[in-house]
Amino acid sequence: MSELANYPAFYLTIEHRPPLNPELLELSSTILTDIFDNFMLQYIADLKQFNIHKEFPEAILSKRLLFDSSLYAISLKDIGTYQIDPVPNRFLSVLQIMNGFGRKYWTYRLGNDGIVRRKDSGDLYEKSKQEKNLMRRMGGFLLSKVNGPQEPAKLNSEIEEKMGLNNQPVHPKELEGLKAFIENAIIID
Repeated sequence: MSELANYPAFYLTIEHRPPLNPELLELSSTILTDIFDNFMLQYIADLKQFNIHKEFPEAILSKRLLFDSSLYAISLKDIGTYQIDPVPNRFLSVLQIMNGFGRKYWTYRLGNDGIVRRKDSGDLYEKSKQEKNLMRRMGGFLLSKVNGPQEPAKLNSEIEEKMGLNNQPVHPKELEGLKAFIENAIIID
């Protein structure tokens, strides 16, 4: 079975992502903003607001949804940077849930530069199993004493980004698919 077999149809792989120009980047920004604003307004009663830092208020909304017999969790997070820059950082994360475990996980981010990027974190359950196996093989020796448990993942993420494999601009076609995915899903809670 293909690694991408478990992703929804709208998810565009690197190979299938058409080239982007400034107009398409702007359109992607507009589409994600519309998805974000519409979903936040639709479920405003469930919105959680935090003011951990005065300059960076946060608004978070999470829902579980059912689409084509598969369970997903989506989370929207708005980090306002109103004191520094009037454009907020917005994150829309999608997590596929299989047999009660979080599996495929990816995030769309609209940053202060106005560009929507997608970061694919892969299969969280499988990564967790690999980390536990590594810890067991090391006899419980703390990885933080060596390089820290996050360092290899962070290094891989940076390499993937430099190679153009992750955290790259998103085509409007994918975001239109994401919009249809959310609109056609059954919201569970």
